[in-house]
Amino acid sequence: MQSSEQQLVAAVQELNASAFAEAEGKKQRDRFAYDPDAKLKVLLLGNYRPTLTIARILSAKGHQVFSGDEGWEGGAQFSSSVGKMWSHPKLADDKATFFEALSDYTIEHEIDLVYPVSENFVSAFVENPEWAEGLPPIAMHKPEQNAACLDKFGMYDRAQRLGVPTMLYARVETERQLRSTMQTVGLPLVIRPENCLGRFDNKKVFTITSDDDLKWFLDHWETEQTALLCQKFASGPRHNIYFAAERGQIFRYLEAKILNTDIPDGSGLATEGITLSPNPVLREYTNRLIADLDYTGIGCAQFLVDEATGDVSFLEVNSRIAGNHAVPEAAGLELTEVPLLMAFNQPQNFVRKDGKVGLKYVWTSGALVGAKVGWIRGDLTLWQSVAWMVRALYLGFVADVHMVFSWRDPKPAFMAMGAVLPSLHGFTRRIKNLLRRK
Repeated sequence: MQSSEQQLVAAVQELNASAFAEAEGKKQRDRFAYDPDAKLKVLLLGNYRPTLTIARILSAKGHQVFSGDEGWEGGAQFSSSVGKMWSHPKLADDKATFFEALSDYTIEHEIDLVYPVSENFVSAFVENPEWAEGLPPIAMHKPEQNAACLDKFGMYDRAQRLGVPTMLYARVETERQLRSTMQTVGLPLVIRPENCLGRFDNKKVFTITSDDDLKWFLDHWETEQTALLCQKFASGPRHNIYFAAERGQIFRYLEAKILNTDIPDGSGLATEGITLSPNPVLREYTNRLIADLDYTGIGCAQFLVDEATGDVSFLEVNSRIAGNHAVPEAAGLELTEVPLLMAFNQPQNFVRKDGKVGLKYVWTSGALVGAKVGWIRGDLTLWQSVAWMVRALYLGFVADVHMVFSWRDPKPAFMAMGAVLPSLHGFTRRIKNLLRRK
């Protein structure tokens, strides 16, 4: 039994601890309270193309930008808009270690906002919401909304229920199911991993048109890694719908057509495109999906449009920063600030508007790498690869919007080109050797 004196001491200690916790909680809430005039310390996670766009916009508004260094495209480390780089544990190696390091870093540098940019970081927060507790506000959609969009089969079921056209599709887990689906659906058969981060020899999408294609695919499909979304082939280029919405109502809208990608079959990352006047059919389909999702935030809906027949096939809704984020920003949509306001639970008091039409955009270094890789893989002939490179360099001079280059912040683009040019030197050497042999 405790004496009355001991009980009194314990009660006082408990009261003091409670008062301290309450004071610390208030201090934390006050620190992260929204102030429209405040200059924030923002940590971007994922070092690739749109990181540069976001950093430039936030820096121009007076915010202090930090960036993680993980990302195969890079560029942030060379940007004058990024004040400090963070070399952190690799997310893929150990998520728990990464989140622990993230917590320590945000405390040490007094970060006000964590802004996940690339898909792998968004997915990590969706899959592990408990690890986000104690962190500063996070500029992303609600986990359940992200999860709904990442559920490919759920989104296709939703689209069919809403009258949004999709091509015939099936879920496949085994080689036997794949062969059966090929007979049922027919060829060409388009295959994507159910897991958004899955790849087939670094390809997100693969199209089977022959027995040789099937053999290649079976050699590169890691069956234990991911199930497959198999779909009947649909003709036509991709149309991206960049948007911002609040509670299912779209208030910013831009349509863009992808003219070229870094993979010859058109399934890769966009390297060239143009913004269009909104197609009323695509707009209606997008409105249906976003309203049904009760969507709040920014995103990119994708459709295939057959230009000969006008037939439409829904692909997906990406609830994250788009790879070509520079396009809607250049078109005046001002999407970068939307996740920031969401993080602080602020209303999206934006005027409704559509983006600027007729903007031609290009990702020069991506197109150059695509030409090189396409030749190495045998997807492009020597002269096709040369033509790709010439076109990419030409568009670099005439395009309205560049994914990486900025006159005020040119170093990332020059460094990206520098990473490609040594290989171009070897490329021209091989051409000379080929001509000599001939």
